[in-house]
Amino acid sequence: MGSTATDLMDPVALARTQAARKYHQKIAVILFPGTNMENEMVLSCEAVGMDAEVVRWNDTKNLASYDGYILAGGFSYEDRIRAGVVSAKDPLMNIIKKEAAKGKPVLGVCNGCQ
Repeated sequence: MGSTATDLMDPVALARTQAARKYHQKIAVILFPGTNMENEMVLSCEAVGMDAEVVRWNDTKNLASYDGYILAGGFSYEDRIRAGVVSAKDPLMNIIKKEAAKGKPVLGVCNGCQ
């Protein structure tokens, strides 16, 4: 994320550039079957200077290496049974709970909050 002379005159762009340099965070946006808006979550993170990538629910080998997690909206597991029940029991959530207990942030949006 480079800055230009125009960016240096724009206080918002300057703040984003400074924040990106100071707080370079790597965020995992969790993708369960039925999740949506995961790409918009990645773009939102990038807009404020964080690195973010979509991580599939069945790809847990490097999950602890992220600085934070986003559980995006939509209907995890196609909203079977009731919203969030199946995903809450997924082994991936045990890793996220363990990392959250260490102080890493977790953001749930819409159905990702349940």
